[in-house]
Amino acid sequence: MSCYPLREWGLERMAEWIDRHQVTRFATVPTVFRRFMRLRDLPADQLKSIRTVYLGAESTRWTDVAL
Repeated sequence: MSCYPLREWGLERMAEWIDRHQVTRFATVPTVFRRFMRLRDLPADQLKSIRTVYLGAESTRWTDVAL
């Protein structure tokens, strides 16, 4: 599977891409995860395929777990 083209498409289209590709492991840096999870109108039904969230390459906060 290919990676989501974040620089080209931005965060707004990520949920649709996750749903279309039925992503089960969401691996990203915490900064991107925070911004993505705080998007307005984030369609939770498009994230139902995700089973694992992996945050790496920078510090993770307890607030990230809450998101």
